[in-house]
Amino acid sequence: MIALQIGLGDEVIIPTMTIISCAQAVVHVGATPVVVDCDADTWNMTAERLRLQSHHGQKQSWQFISMGCPSI
Repeated sequence: MIALQIGLGDEVIIPTMTIISCAQAVVHVGATPVVVDCDADTWNMTAERLRLQSHHGQKQSWQFISMGCPSI
């Protein structure tokens, strides 16, 4: 994230179904993690939920493969 110039005052979207180190990495650079609820079937963020949570303050969204299910 440092290479992407993400830092103090920025927001990074992460899914609720993830490990704490993902949120810690965001906090480590001074940014704020914003969690988006995951779909009950895929355990991943959906494009719709991501769209509802997104605004111009976020610089990055992290997508993960959760429990073997590919993300959006």
